[in-house]
Amino acid sequence: MMTKEEEEEKDLERLQQELVQADELEQAARRLRQKLFGSRVYSRTDIGDLGQHVKSLKRIFPCGGTMAAVVDDREDVWANADDDSDSTINGEPPFVGNNTSNNTNDKDPYHEQDQQLLWTRDILDRLHQQYYYHYNNQQCKTTTGGDGSRGNRNRRRTVPELLKQMRQTVLPYCTLVLNGLVPLHKQQSIAAASSSAASSTNSTVRPPIVRYAQKFRCQVDETVTHVVVAKDGSEKATIARTIPGCLVVRPGWLMESYWSIQKANVQPYLMAQGPAAIPIKNKTSSSLSSNRDENGDDDDDDDDDDFALELEDELLNG
Repeated sequence: MMTKEEEEEKDLERLQQELVQADELEQAARRLRQKLFGSRVYSRTDIGDLGQHVKSLKRIFPCGGTMAAVVDDREDVWANADDDSDSTINGEPPFVGNNTSNNTNDKDPYHEQDQQLLWTRDILDRLHQQYYYHYNNQQCKTTTGGDGSRGNRNRRRTVPELLKQMRQTVLPYCTLVLNGLVPLHKQQSIAAASSSAASSTNSTVRPPIVRYAQKFRCQVDETVTHVVVAKDGSEKATIARTIPGCLVVRPGWLMESYWSIQKANVQPYLMAQGPAAIPIKNKTSSSLSSNRDENGDDDDDDDDDDFALELEDELLNG
């Protein structure tokens, strides 16, 4: 029978052996990564001026990135290649800020980042399922002869195409108005891009938000389905409540839909009933709203908080 000291010594030897094995596995993994990826893994600091030298999937996958998706918190650095912007999935870094090991609060400092990771995993899972669903169908058509030309049978859906399709189905048939979140002149430029994209098949790059909503408006009218407001009680929110089917929601609804590439449940983000609704008599009320925005109305501009700034940055600048 072994003594306590002998058992402890044996456990120590076992742990030392496991540590050696773990080190060997880590070294093997490093060698394998170097063999597989070589110099194709690089950081943003490896490139120069973003205005001239931006990242491209062609550098990582010289033969094509049709099966690649990029998870990055910056879309703008991938904007030079035709399909790179469609291949990009926005994702916040999981570990940001200062060291919180001495944080005495009970609140998890990485709760929001954890949610970002869950959304990203869900996007990748759905993307994986859709890709191989189309791939298997294509293989079946090719094997059985299918119908159509040989070129059509061999045409495979790419990851950028599938991601673009996923984004287009996030807010189908939704017409949005932002209130107190984005300066009016920027809203007008986005609305113009949305209208031109809807009536044209050109490949003009559109702001990220336009990829998710079918239409974007500057003013509230009967066609608007959602008014996203920073603060309740504004004229646009009041007008929206007089329109059947038009919902007044907080920015979090749009942000969650944007980050998860999936239409978020609107119920948690609905604004409480505001002041008494005023009827829409004519276009005067819309003109007043336009003038107030252009003149920098306190209700719509001065009340912007950090979340509104984040919304503007993420949705308009990529």
